[in-house]
Amino acid sequence: MWPLIGAMVVLGLSANEPTALLVVLVVLRSGRDRGAAFVVGWMTALAVVTTGAGFAARLGLGPRRSGPRRITLVIELAIGVAMVVWAVWYRLHHRGRAHAVEVPHILTRLTSIGLVPAFFVGVITATYPPAIIAGTTLLRSDASAPARLVGLATFVVIGTLMVAAPVVGTYLAPTWTHARLNAVFGWTLVHRRLLLTAIFILVGTFVAARAVAHLAAHH
Repeated sequence: MWPLIGAMVVLGLSANEPTALLVVLVVLRSGRDRGAAFVVGWMTALAVVTTGAGFAARLGLGPRRSGPRRITLVIELAIGVAMVVWAVWYRLHHRGRAHAVEVPHILTRLTSIGLVPAFFVGVITATYPPAIIAGTTLLRSDASAPARLVGLATFVVIGTLMVAAPVVGTYLAPTWTHARLNAVFGWTLVHRRLLLTAIFILVGTFVAARAVAHLAAHH
């Protein structure tokens, strides 16, 4: 069980993507209830995609023990390699460019948003690659059903920390939180490229290396 939980923690951390933090901070300007709706949409998307990835592999590829084990590892390997390749391309493509200090135009449209749209923005913004890998990892695990449910909950909670923290802060300590949100937003806006590429390279390398190791053991 504990190796499974550890893998879910790592994948959950990788779901905390800096662009999503920028989005939720902009949504919060419409009100903290909109921020809460965003977080609910984000958590719903992570839970549904993770569960759906596991069930899709199970239904399409046969029982867990006899069918999808190797194929899910190949899927994970492909996703891990794709994450690293994309991060390297993104870094090279933006090398030498000045750090962005202007709010992307698409984000400015979220400064005045309703509850339902805020929920769907959370659904759209959710980080899907870690959720897919989490789903295939849960499917492949030999842990009991309750242990896999704990793993799913762990992934969703850990994967929501970055976007939930500012929203929770507006409820628990609104004055202190609002005084610091602009500084957090500005810092994340300037460094988001570096953060994004670092996260994708680290997580992609972890996922690909783990898939190769399991494939070698499986062979």
